[in-house]
Amino acid sequence: NGVNVQSSSDGSSWTTVSYASVSARAADGLVVRGATMTAVSFSSAQSVGVFAALYLQNSSSITVSNFYSSSTGSGYGIHLVRVDASSITNVTSEADTYALRLSLSSTNTITNVTLTSKFSNTISLSLSNANSVLGGSAGGNSSNSRLFVSGQRNLIDQLTLTGSFAGATISGSLNTFMRSAYSYGGGGGPMPLTLSGSSNTVNRVNIDATGGSPANVTISGNGHVISFSTITASVTSPLVNVSGYGHRFEDDFIRTTAGPGVGLALTSGASGIVVARSTVAAASGGSNGLAISIVSSSETVILDSYIQGSTGVYISGSTGTTIGGSIVISTLSQSGSAIWMTGQSLHLAISSSALTASPLGYGVHIATGNEGLILLSSNIVTAGRYGLFIGSPSAAGFTLQFASATFRGFPALGTAVFLGGGTIVSTFTKFNFESSAATANINAIALASDSRVTMRESAGVRMGPGYELDPLGVVDWTECIARTSVMSGLW
Repeated sequence: NGVNVQSSSDGSSWTTVSYASVSARAADGLVVRGATMTAVSFSSAQSVGVFAALYLQNSSSITVSNFYSSSTGSGYGIHLVRVDASSITNVTSEADTYALRLSLSSTNTITNVTLTSKFSNTISLSLSNANSVLGGSAGGNSSNSRLFVSGQRNLIDQLTLTGSFAGATISGSLNTFMRSAYSYGGGGGPMPLTLSGSSNTVNRVNIDATGGSPANVTISGNGHVISFSTITASVTSPLVNVSGYGHRFEDDFIRTTAGPGVGLALTSGASGIVVARSTVAAASGGSNGLAISIVSSSETVILDSYIQGSTGVYISGSTGTTIGGSIVISTLSQSGSAIWMTGQSLHLAISSSALTASPLGYGVHIATGNEGLILLSSNIVTAGRYGLFIGSPSAAGFTLQFASATFRGFPALGTAVFLGGGTIVSTFTKFNFESSAATANINAIALASDSRVTMRESAGVRMGPGYELDPLGVVDWTECIARTSVMSGLW
């Protein structure tokens, strides 16, 4: 049998266990139950079977330091049940299942631990609140996450995860996982990172999943913040899958190294997602290397970020996408686009951004059938067969508000603005047509005769009706320059 430490008749303990070695079969090793102010140090405990080497229950203010635990069979290395305000320091725990598990326990501090498990989570904080895990490592090769956290307000800081399936699963709310790093081997195990619940924080976490498959990060629930973190993987499926609402990606680096991949995928009604000051890059490997894919989502905001892929930002069936102060680049050798909007999406705003397309691609492609307000202001569009392509509006129509756009670096036969059909009535202000190689500044051949496009305060070597394609005379240039129009329209 093992050794039991229990409270005295007056409810106090003040017991010290030091320089002890306990070994048990078919029983827990060292048991501390109903105790307070008990200290265990410079000791070890082993158990065999479905028992724990060190078992703490219904206790508080327990101190465990310089301790070694080992459990073989189906037991735990260290198990805390309803234990509060206790500390575990400089401990090594090895187990076939959980190396360290907290159940219904709170305000405990775990410092500088070395944990290894074979067949389960290495460290589990189950329905436990306000615990801190500070430093150490959690290793093993089971097909379970090395780290599992539920409950509220738990802090995991500077914990290194090791082993083939070095993943973390965090649920509950207001938990923080920070200043940690791990490599993920994959091959049928858990995901490198799974976030659910609400308002959890991942800060300065480095996840290298380039050696694993599957290697997808899954984020659901609401209000999570992922900041100053790096996530890389060699996957063709989406690297980071996002659903739920109100998540923020701030100062992050997200990259797929094998293509065609998707860096960041917003799906399943994701809403209010913010990507700020981040880099999102997807390897091309074909036409489907989407850096950011926004599908059936709403109110997505991308700010001050660097976005790179076969298509930089792909938008389908989504509402209220905003892109500002960002660099968006297509890396495809021929027909890649910086931004592609399709699927009857509603509302789009792009401002103060630099958009670069591949030689036969599009800077901004607004496909036929989209709706709402399309707002573009203070953007620079480089290269591409078409700088700005506007397809026919849907039956509900759309409103175009375009101001201050610069078109540069176009190939021969390039067109700055292509108006793809239907009836468009709009004013384009301060368009600067810098590229001398572009064949046309505006191609309005497909527009209906009741369209009217007014160009105000235009500039550049390819401004004016001399470089438009406007057989029905629906494009008007308002600059007061003494020049004869060689095309239809007003001048």
